[in-house]
Amino acid sequence: RDLGKPQESKQKTSIQTPEVATDPSFTEVKGELIPGFPNFPVYPGAKLKASAKRNEETQAKGYRAKWETSGSVYEVMQWYLRELPKLGWTTKEPPNDPQAQGEQVAKFVKDNQEVTLIVEEEKPGETEIIVDFP
Repeated sequence: RDLGKPQESKQKTSIQTPEVATDPSFTEVKGELIPGFPNFPVYPGAKLKASAKRNEETQAKGYRAKWETSGSVYEVMQWYLRELPKLGWTTKEPPNDPQAQGEQVAKFVKDNQEVTLIVEEEKPGETEIIVDFP
């Protein structure tokens, strides 16, 4: 244990816990899409919680956003599997278990742009949709 270093954690108490950013250095906005977020369809009725952009100094450019809906994991993923091909997206990796109700993950590609779609039940009646452009 190094007692010579100041404890920074006490100074950062005003920083909110990121909603969707996977790293505190990412720029995040709550309730809206961050400027530059790629065009991607939104499940009907889903409410945007937050979006984030990776720190370009330390990582390649990328975006991530999270929506919430009352639709089930199965319904949401089936909607994307139906709608994305109509918009020119190709399924790169389908969900491992397309019948799963807890969580489903799939990858899609369009014009050399890849996206990971994570659909998971947060609690009964509340499903999170996470769209991740690496």
